[in-house]
Amino acid sequence: RLMFRYYNPKAGRIVIEGMDVQDLTIDSVRRAIGVVPQDTILFNETLMYNLRYANPGASDEEIFEACRAAAIHDRIMSFPDGYNTKVGERGLRLSGGEKQRVAIARTILKNPKIIMLDEATSALDGETEQKIQSKLISGKFGQGRTLLIIAHRLSTITHADQIIVLHAGTMVEKGTHEELLALNGRYAAMWEKHCRAERAAEHARDATRKAKKLMSYANISRPGGAGGYDSMLSSAILPTAMNSPTLAPKHDDSRSISSNDSNHSGSGSDGT
Repeated sequence: RLMFRYYNPKAGRIVIEGMDVQDLTIDSVRRAIGVVPQDTILFNETLMYNLRYANPGASDEEIFEACRAAAIHDRIMSFPDGYNTKVGERGLRLSGGEKQRVAIARTILKNPKIIMLDEATSALDGETEQKIQSKLISGKFGQGRTLLIIAHRLSTITHADQIIVLHAGTMVEKGTHEELLALNGRYAAMWEKHCRAERAAEHARDATRKAKKLMSYANISRPGGAGGYDSMLSSAILPTAMNSPTLAPKHDDSRSISSNDSNHSGSGSDGT
């Protein structure tokens, strides 16, 4: 908000290319800055309309190129109506990751000198995130441009020329990723926590993959389906002894249930 001059700073100053933003016109400042927020706002119109809004004079090919850089072109082309797909009120027909990528493509089309990503890739997987950032940093999209990234997921900023660590509204550390790790301070502690979380997530993904593989081998398609959980449970129940409540005669059902209820009342989750 300060950079866009919705407010002017009460102390200090904001400088762009050596010029105080308060000495520049508001229009010129806002043309030079493109912001991709975490919560993307889209019009209830087509994707093409939403994209071209950033640059009405852009050609179709320029729009396609921006969408390729934002890793959304192929996804759009998979829709039945392609770029003429209506996104719905506030883009509700798109997923969070799709909306974020459309917003990034729209900012690329604006072609500002400064791009600010405010948790703009929070809904994306790591691989897609890296692809987009590499496009924004290198090549034609990165030339002569400043990229500001506001992030809690530290893997998105390890490549930055300078990382600024804020705590309670105050800058406490700054430097490159390697320099901050060497300080062994707040950033290093955050990085260690991030790495532990990444390892735990990878272990969880690995366990999920193994479980799916085992289920595939066991020919388990869905609960209750042919060869599903019901048949597995039946296999486990059938060998039960004849005096088991499971195989109790029908006229004994109510007595068995009453007996179980009285014996286990108040057991709560222990009986699960």
